[in-house]
Amino acid sequence: MRWCLLLLLAGCASPDAANTRASDEVDASAGRASAEALDRSLLLADVELELVRVHGRTPLQEATTSTSRSALLLAVNAGFFDADVRPLGLATSRGHSFSALDRAMGGGVLWIAGGVGHLDAAEEYRETDVDLALQCRPRLVVGRQNNIRRDDGVAAARTALCLRQGGTELVVVRRVTEDGSGPTLHALARELVAMGCEDALNLDGGPSVAWAAHDGPWLEPRTPIAMVLVAARKPSAVGR
Repeated sequence: MRWCLLLLLAGCASPDAANTRASDEVDASAGRASAEALDRSLLLADVELELVRVHGRTPLQEATTSTSRSALLLAVNAGFFDADVRPLGLATSRGHSFSALDRAMGGGVLWIAGGVGHLDAAEEYRETDVDLALQCRPRLVVGRQNNIRRDDGVAAARTALCLRQGGTELVVVRRVTEDGSGPTLHALARELVAMGCEDALNLDGGPSVAWAAHDGPWLEPRTPIAMVLVAARKPSAVGR
């Protein structure tokens, strides 16, 4: 199944203070390529997050059509999907459920309620009233520790979600090299620990990586994807 192949590839601040970081780093012994690093830091109390189901060949453009450029902070690929590009694993936001929890798929569920993010093992997650919940795999960081036990040497472009400051800060991470590759899961997890991530979840990777920022690069995926996570300023924060 397509999602199984992708699993192998992927491993699947106030608005004014949002951070974007770009750098070139090399650590071949740790399984890392020279990857462009882009991080977007968001204080969950100040942003609106939404999962958007997409169907077209330009999913980022489709997902952000209803979001004004002045409000848009970020859009990124979100979640795994099957051969028919239907979402796999739990995906819900704003009271709308796109797909159900799949405990057999494993991984983790990153869920947000009341402006605070949490990351639970899929096997332990108990569905409750949330603003957003997304299941992917693997969990890269658990309790400030690298959750990837060994480096398998598989390098790929990757996106990930990192929680800091007791879950009140969400850092969205993208790592893509010039040749379209990126770090191994172990190397990415080690870097996220060094960044102060308390918990972190791998999103889909490889050709599924998509990234759009209001003040930065716009990278459509190289393959159809099922979901996009859109972050926008809350109306009260627009124009601040």
